[in-house]
Amino acid sequence: MNKVTEMADRPGTWSPFRRRWTRREWLGGVTLLAFGSTGLGRPEELSAAETKLVEAVRAQTAKAGIKDVGVDLSDHFVGVGNAPSAFRIKALKLCESLAATFLQHFKAKGFEVALSRDRLVVVTLADRESYAAFKGEEVDKSEGGHFDVAGNRLAVFDFLNGRGKAAGNVRTMNTFTLVHESIHQLTFNTGLLDPQADVPDAVSEGLATYGELWQLGRPQIGQKNSLRLAELKNPSPGDGGWIPVAELLTDDDLFSDGKTEQRAYAEAWLLIYDLMQTKAGAKKLQAYLKTIRSRRDAGHRVATAEEALGDLGKLDDGLKKRIRTLR
Repeated sequence: MNKVTEMADRPGTWSPFRRRWTRREWLGGVTLLAFGSTGLGRPEELSAAETKLVEAVRAQTAKAGIKDVGVDLSDHFVGVGNAPSAFRIKALKLCESLAATFLQHFKAKGFEVALSRDRLVVVTLADRESYAAFKGEEVDKSEGGHFDVAGNRLAVFDFLNGRGKAAGNVRTMNTFTLVHESIHQLTFNTGLLDPQADVPDAVSEGLATYGELWQLGRPQIGQKNSLRLAELKNPSPGDGGWIPVAELLTDDDLFSDGKTEQRAYAEAWLLIYDLMQTKAGAKKLQAYLKTIRSRRDAGHRVATAEEALGDLGKLDDGLKKRIRTLR
């Protein structure tokens, strides 16, 4: 899950309006984009495994009192929820396009990735109220969606539904939250990460932030993330400073603590970004990801990382230098 908290304007903040954007604002772009074409199917075309997942979502929406739940299909995704069909279809088309870019990028870097044969579930809800009911808890105003690893499903909502047109500035934003959470779903369903393994949040969030700036009009993964870089160069108020890589990999709470979360997300992006810039770095990351696939507890995270990535102290020094070279 990703949070981008709103903050005061300052130089270097990534956005046409030079301020942080809440996930709610970013997600608003979902209903405003023009999507490419993709084949859509009918619910009766679901496989047995897909039907089981869809029925699990239906059961949860029924328990939450959510009515008028519909289903739409694309080649690799199934959208389920009470959001208007147009929203579900647009979300699925975005997921299809992102998945194609994701696979192409990581294959080109030498990673063995492939989509699962069964469609991936995207829960598309009509509004924040439906989303909160589906989760069964109050949701933070900055939250626009999440990926549930255990349930293997992505959940998002259409915050614009029934509220008229978005403000002009929101129209210029890409589908930041949907892309971030979709990448989480792809990492756990293409072979990069194992949902049963002990995956440090730094790794999971690092991969998601590595590709979160993907856009339909500029379908790239792995470009410099100016949003995260701005946090490293101009930290948020109260930022505690540099988090050593060894700590970043072992303390998952850093990503939920308001005092450290923005720094943690930014450093997680930098870690993955820096490794992916060279063939040697990408191979180290490949080796590391393969190793943690068999890990089921967090007891040896540092040792496991050093086996593949080398001395973490040296890696720390290299990442700090890397910040100074990025513009």
